[in-house]
Amino acid sequence: GHSHGGQVRLPVVTQLFLPPGAHTYIKGLFERENGAILVSSGVGMTKLPLRLGNPPEIWVIDVKSDQGRR
Repeated sequence: GHSHGGQVRLPVVTQLFLPPGAHTYIKGLFERENGAILVSSGVGMTKLPLRLGNPPEIWVIDVKSDQGRR
C-alpha cells in the first residue's frame, strides 16, 4: 500500500496531514516479526495537486519461490 509518503514532506507539518493509519508507516520497508511491510510514496496525489520533498516512486519487487532449495 501507500500513503503518498506524506506527499508534502516538511518537518512537523507533515505529521498533521497524514491520512489515518499512516503515522507509523509513512514510507519505506519495515521488517516485522511476522513479515515485512512496504509503503511507497506512489506516483499520484490526493487533495492537493502538489508534491514537495517527497518524489514519486515505484518499487519493483522480485518474488522468488523457496521450492527446490532443500
